Amino acid sequence: DDHRRKKRQHVIKSKRRRRRRYDDDADCHSRKKRAKRRESGNDDDDDENENDNADRKGTNPLLPLHQEICRTLHRSFSSIVVASEKDGNDDLVPLLISVLSTLSSRGGSIDTSRLTQSDIRYAIESFLASLYPLGVSCAAGSCKWRWDLADQHNGGRVDDGKALLRMIEDLMNAAGATLDNIEKYEKQQQHEQERQEELQKQQLQQIEEKKKIDGVNTPYLSALADLLSLSSSSKKVSGGTPVFNLSLAGEISTLLKLILHEGELAIIDGIRDDTIRNRLHVLFRSLGCVEVEVEDEKDECNDEDTQGCWGYGLPEEIIDGDQHFDEEMSQEPNIKPSQVADRIRLVLSACESRAVAVEKARRMKGPAMPPPSYQLGLGAADDDDEEEIGPIMPGSGREIRALSADHIEAMAERTALELAVAAGKKPRSALENTIGGGKNMREEWMITPGEYNYLDGVQGKTVGRTFKNEKGHNREGRSTATMSSGVSSETQEEMKRLAKEHTEKRGPSLVDLHRQKKQKEKEKSKEQGAGRGSRFNWNRENDLDAGRRVDKNYLAMVLGGAKDGLQDKFHGNITKGFM
Repeated sequence: DDHRRKKRQHVIKSKRRRRRRYDDDADCHSRKKRAKRRESGNDDDDDENENDNADRKGTNPLLPLHQEICRTLHRSFSSIVVASEKDGNDDLVPLLISVLSTLSSRGGSIDTSRLTQSDIRYAIESFLASLYPLGVSCAAGSCKWRWDLADQHNGGRVDDGKALLRMIEDLMNAAGATLDNIEKYEKQQQHEQERQEELQKQQLQQIEEKKKIDGVNTPYLSALADLLSLSSSSKKVSGGTPVFNLSLAGEISTLLKLILHEGELAIIDGIRDDTIRNRLHVLFRSLGCVEVEVEDEKDECNDEDTQGCWGYGLPEEIIDGDQHFDEEMSQEPNIKPSQVADRIRLVLSACESRAVAVEKARRMKGPAMPPPSYQLGLGAADDDDEEEIGPIMPGSGREIRALSADHIEAMAERTALELAVAAGKKPRSALENTIGGGKNMREEWMITPGEYNYLDGVQGKTVGRTFKNEKGHNREGRSTATMSSGVSSETQEEMKRLAKEHTEKRGPSLVDLHRQKKQKEKEKSKEQGAGRGSRFNWNRENDLDAGRRVDKNYLAMVLGGAKDGLQDKFHGNITKGFM
């Protein structure tokens, strides 16, 4: 294989060598022929015929004269093209085509000082500086570049410039800088520009829509802005710039949706934060919601001592009910329910748009820390019932499931109630209002939210058509039903008596019989031990060798038996006779 490869390379090299010699001989022959024809006066006609024949054959007759120029141009231009592709500068290649076309024409020059981009100017000047050996020069004290073709080639014929221009065009095509590629590039740039214009139009439309929402100078939107600018501690950050609270915006949106779609009342008296509660009052009043006093059903028996809560709802729920709309319930007495609903929808859209804008502004590329509301999930390894020994690592499942102080207090109260019920001091119905009292009650970890709840004290109240206009109506019936729901003491005593009679009639159980049998056997063994007398006294001299002592009779019996056995096997008398 190596021999064949070397032989093939030798054949290829020899063919190339012969082709070069043939080209040199043809070039020399053509020059001699032209010289003879110049002497005869037919130079012009012969040159035209020769150029026509060269065009027909598709070869350039002046190619051997410009081989050095061709190699230098190819090397310099290729390096410039590769650099432009790496830098992403697509305007450099078309600019080089125009520069070379200008320089190859007779008397053409280019001024690089007109180029505004510094990187393109530096690339073109370095490319032209690499062509110094080929006749490219720069005027002293200026940035004008020229290519003196007349100095490099004798006579400075126009054909030399044409041939050089063709070589440059071939080099451009070989490097991919064709007119088709330039047209494709221009079309892509135009398409990209149109797409950018469409995106700008869409952004302008979104900005205008946002201005329509944010630009309306209304009291309820300003109240919403003041409320959403609160941080988790109801304060502003350093510098006086408010912090947009995303979690608070989501809770307000949920509360407004309940009022708008479900027709419920929002009771905000239970919110612990005074600043948030006061600003919510301002927001609901500016929206035109009706403020109504709502009584608690548990405290209806003591109307004089209890004080009802205040909730906000739509005016239509008050107008449709038995209780007529009172002008003192709202700041705007003449407002219509549809106007209040439109205001609530506008506030909802403002909350959502601002939340989206803040989320986009906070979005970062690359890895980032999890949000504050993120909670660690519990894996399958945390579901086992095995006890862990040692201190709890931070972030473990047991630490996440830690009970709150309120829950611990409630469990302590329930334990005390259970003890009181077991002792008979309180009825069993008292356990129903504690944590875990009912069968369908969920544990606290199943209903605890994952983040800080700003509106923790908000309560929802379903609005009926009569809207709590039932003072004194069916109150006695409800109180009677409530009293009858509990079990009286007489019923409990009757149940205990029946259970005791049933236990006495059915006789002892199998476990009781077995226990009685064991007790009798134990008592019997105690009686037998008491009848034996005193405890056994052990004597060392008498009892130590009691089981292994040997007397004289037993020893004589053993030795005598052994003697008889020996005499049977061996004769004891000695006989001295022979034969």
